[in-house]
Amino acid sequence: MTQADSNKIQLGDTAVYTIVVTNTGNVRLTSIALNDQLSGVNGVSLSLNSPGVKFLSSSGGSASGTLEVGESASYTATFTVNQEAIDQTGFQNTVEATGRDPANALVSDDSDDGDDTDGNRLNDPTITPIPADPSIDVVKTSSHQDLDGDGEISAGDRINYTITISNTGNNTLGADGAPSGELVVQDIVSTIAGTHTPTLVGPSFVSSSLGSNFGVIKPNEMAIFSAYVIITQDIVNAGGLSNIASVTAQDPSNTAVTDTSDDGDDNDGNLTDDATIDGIPANPSINIVKL
Repeated sequence: MTQADSNKIQLGDTAVYTIVVTNTGNVRLTSIALNDQLSGVNGVSLSLNSPGVKFLSSSGGSASGTLEVGESASYTATFTVNQEAIDQTGFQNTVEATGRDPANALVSDDSDDGDDTDGNRLNDPTITPIPADPSIDVVKTSSHQDLDGDGEISAGDRINYTITISNTGNNTLGADGAPSGELVVQDIVSTIAGTHTPTLVGPSFVSSSLGSNFGVIKPNEMAIFSAYVIITQDIVNAGGLSNIASVTAQDPSNTAVTDTSDDGDDNDGNLTDDATIDGIPANPSINIVKL
């Protein structure tokens, strides 16, 4: 493997295969051909880089397609790791070599991975595992829309929420449209005093940074959702709003990954998950006029 990070296989790394075909019989073989089959560990078909399997040389100097008795021919092939291979938790490769003896009888063999310590000393695929590492990070921020222009959060104003879900792992998460709950965004809003349940509109999908549809979040992609609350006098009386979002997404093996939102403010002393707070300070006052 040619890897950007020696500790893990990631997108864009290159697997370089060396294939050695040896004539172990007692007659010359001709019409040597190789059929290479590359797939994900879970069976999805993958493709080698062009031009596929390439002849390098023969130990006895024979041209491609011919092997004298005891001669070995070397070939090479490469595969650049793509997201599908990562989502398949790795990839596997098998080569079938065929040839003809002087009587035109067909001889064939499937490749062995060259590792007899794996418990298989016969033909088995060459497997390159890529451990799944699904993870997400959820941040929820708010903004005040001052509809009455009084400069403070008051009844009739609007609190707009933005929920940003970042795929910080190595697997594609969710499914297009999330038809079976592959991506679930739950938003819980309450008042600070806990005496009133506000009405939340949303959350609704807005966009994704890499163009994915709702339900899918690719590695290093951010999915944006929005929601809002119209401030009522009950919310003012209860001291404002506390809001937290919880997101659950499924990786390709249907393993769920979950995160609870952070408010995006690391200056508040909380660097991890905490509620998004929009407080409304009490300002009691009365005015009495007696005539």
